[in-house]
Amino acid sequence: MKMMNWQFMNFSHKCKTDTYLFSIKKLLEERHGRIKSLRLMITRADPEKEMEDELDHNHPTSYDADGNAKDKPVLRLRKLSEFLEQEGIEGRPKSECGQVTVCVYYDFKPEEASPILLDWNVREDRVMAE
Repeated sequence: MKMMNWQFMNFSHKCKTDTYLFSIKKLLEERHGRIKSLRLMITRADPEKEMEDELDHNHPTSYDADGNAKDKPVLRLRKLSEFLEQEGIEGRPKSECGQVTVCVYYDFKPEEASPILLDWNVREDRVMAE
């Protein structure tokens, strides 16, 4: 996994092709702390390659008192394999030799109220003042 604009945070992680995107996002949150606006992109850092869960408007989630479906969309959780297929990349069974390596790029905005970042800014000001 490669973080856009900061190579220091690049790392490797093995996962199955049927891994849900929310699992990858959770891994990144555990690694970086509180984050928002997390974006995942496959094969290159390009907004067109962004991987997202999607809202499914075809399956109602609730019904009114008369039993009629309400127009509330359902969040459809997507797997990594859906995006790999779009790129023409196939996974391999565990029994086969080798593995498929795919680069996932990510970008995010840190939480504004993060004490670590606030402390970093204070230290940076202190160093520049000396």
